Amino acid sequence: MSPRRIYLLLGIALLSVVLTGQSAAQAIQVSPNPLNFPGLQPVGSPLPGVLQVVISNPGTQALNITQATVTGDFVFGSDPPSQSLNFGLVGAGSKLGFLLLFNATASGPRTGTLTLVDNAPGSPQTFAISGTGFVGAMIQPRNPKLDLVSAAVGTPANGIEEIVSVGNQTVTVTSVGISGTGFSQTNNCGAAMIQGQTCQITVVFNPSAAGLQTGTLTIANTGAVNPVTVPLTGDAADFSLSVPPDASSVTITAGQQAKYLFLVGGGFNAQLFADFTFTCNGLPAGAMCSFTGGQFLPEGALPVQMVISTTGRSASLHQNLPGWEWCMAGVAALTLIRRRRRKLGSAAMMFVCGLLLAGLVSCGGSSGGSVATPPGTDRIKDFPEKKDD
Repeated sequence: MSPRRIYLLLGIALLSVVLTGQSAAQAIQVSPNPLNFPGLQPVGSPLPGVLQVVISNPGTQALNITQATVTGDFVFGSDPPSQSLNFGLVGAGSKLGFLLLFNATASGPRTGTLTLVDNAPGSPQTFAISGTGFVGAMIQPRNPKLDLVSAAVGTPANGIEEIVSVGNQTVTVTSVGISGTGFSQTNNCGAAMIQGQTCQITVVFNPSAAGLQTGTLTIANTGAVNPVTVPLTGDAADFSLSVPPDASSVTITAGQQAKYLFLVGGGFNAQLFADFTFTCNGLPAGAMCSFTGGQFLPEGALPVQMVISTTGRSASLHQNLPGWEWCMAGVAALTLIRRRRRKLGSAAMMFVCGLLLAGLVSCGGSSGGSVATPPGTDRIKDFPEKKDD
């Protein structure tokens, strides 16, 4: 094989490696694809159509999007909305999310284009956007769903759903229904509404048992989409915990006790202190906590006292300070006995033996002992938990 042919093959191989590496360095994916707004978007609606878009970079190097533009009846959900943005860097293996908004200017199919200028191969990339404009009567809930959380069983949680007349013709809400355990509703809807007018539905979640519940709000109306439904979720805790404002902080000296009173509530009936377990963390050195329960209050709350016991310096002094001194004294006594045992009287011998015993005990024991609680401010957390039935 001639040298020229070898050089030519090496050049082709090198070019292939370079091109392959470039295509894997930065890449771009857009989801959803195509970018299609579902449903109908009323012309002139005060609530634009919303589409969540995600740009992914599955490459091995950062993707730099220097310019992003959209056309047609579509804008980016920036503040303020715009048809041109600079997204900047999207790291290797990372994602970038943004909103597209749809404001229909006419009925029927509406189209546009998303264009991205970046450092990935094939730049600029273009992606089709589509939606459908609508002329007529229509309502739309401001919140696509309602999530309500109750602090405890028997404690209601409220949420408000606002119904907006988004069409360019008059619309009326004819009835409102609700389903799901623990859910109820009241509303001020019923009058005819022109575009932009609203009515409100108050949803109440009053659980009789702990856990997650689901339901549905159903709004019958004279618009093009009838009925309109809103999914509901409600979650209730087993109990609540509250601390009186004047009982959340106690100042003491080491060796004293700090006492805190808090209330465990939740609408339960005939619950006992024994039905709960209590733990605490964040204790300083030399401190421990204990809990005692009282009688249920008329409103159904259980008073619980947490006692933080601390250790003073005097309680730890006999174990922490003189151990090494007694040890040295015992060794000295042992030496004295060996050298002068014939010259010691019986009383002196008993004294030296006692000193020796104290020294041996100190040597064999630990000089650590209990630790005095140091000065400072500590944040102690209490963790109550209801036992399983």
